Amino acid sequence: MKHSIIRIFAALTMLSLCEAGSAAQPIQSATDQNSAQIVTFLFKIFDLKNAFIQTSLQEAANEPEIREVTQQALTSFDIADLASRLSQPVSQVLAPQEIKQCVAFIESKNGTAVLRASQEAASPNELPKYLDLLPQQEKHAAMEFFNSNCFKKTIEFMSSKEAKDIAKGYGSEIMCKYAKRTNTDMLNTLRRHGACQDT
Repeated sequence: MKHSIIRIFAALTMLSLCEAGSAAQPIQSATDQNSAQIVTFLFKIFDLKNAFIQTSLQEAANEPEIREVTQQALTSFDIADLASRLSQPVSQVLAPQEIKQCVAFIESKNGTAVLRASQEAASPNELPKYLDLLPQQEKHAAMEFFNSNCFKKTIEFMSSKEAKDIAKGYGSEIMCKYAKRTNTDMLNTLRRHGACQDT
């Protein structure tokens, strides 16, 4: 198995999204729903929610008050919400057949096996070890997925500036909403830092 492929894509996706405003983009079509399903699957198998949260907290490490607000606000992080915002641009970079193939894998027993392997792994770096334990047929299907145009194009998009901006915008939005709801003084502090200007 080509372990390096999985490790490279996992690291690339985590670093790209965690470096990453835009308004929410509601899902409007079946194609976008399928694209959101693909993004959600990648978030789950590479534990990108945790990576996003940890990176956000690290960025606020030198400002305890902002870090506290960030930590509380990120409890409302919703993978499905962020995936819906990423879904429309993902739909634009994938061909309909590529989306269909990815969704078919995700919804199959092979996709379920990969998801289960990712849940057993302590970190994305350990995922290859658990994929190696899969039956040969499931292992082969997993490698076909990781080598597919759908997977590669989605990862490439998630490494783009557009995806980073969407992710950053989502993180800022939930933090500003939390501050507005719970701490007006903190909201004003965030505004002085250039955030929450529309809140």
